Amino acid sequence: MNDIASSLGELVQILNNGIEFYHGASAKVSDPALAQCFQRMAYLKQRIAADLNAEIAIQGEPPREAGSFAGSMHRAYADVLAKLSDDTAQIYIAQLEEHEDKLLAAFREAVLGDPSARVRDLALLHFPEIDKMHSEMRRLKLARAS
Repeated sequence: MNDIASSLGELVQILNNGIEFYHGASAKVSDPALAQCFQRMAYLKQRIAADLNAEIAIQGEPPREAGSFAGSMHRAYADVLAKLSDDTAQIYIAQLEEHEDKLLAAFREAVLGDPSARVRDLALLHFPEIDKMHSEMRRLKLARAS
């Protein structure tokens, strides 16, 4: 596997973790507006993952279709917390915001430090959207906490 495909594959894996997490959370919250927000966030991540997977294919590698084991463990942890909580939505928002922190950090690292100009360019192209999703989840978390 070449370095470009490997670096992009790591970003796609984190995106896939988020896609799965947002889809699962959308089915478990009772607020239709929040469920719709979660579905929209999953869709945005799918678009970015598809773009990065297209470049991975250009590099001659298969697309990354799954998330990571750590991502599935984070989702399971959130599900347990939500079942034990009186505010399921708040638990999912807080856990999804943590995912957004990881995703933002990974894209920032790719923009600033990846050795491949192609990876840096693609990460930079999508960074504003990643940052916007992160900010939205942070706002939701802070608004529900107050």
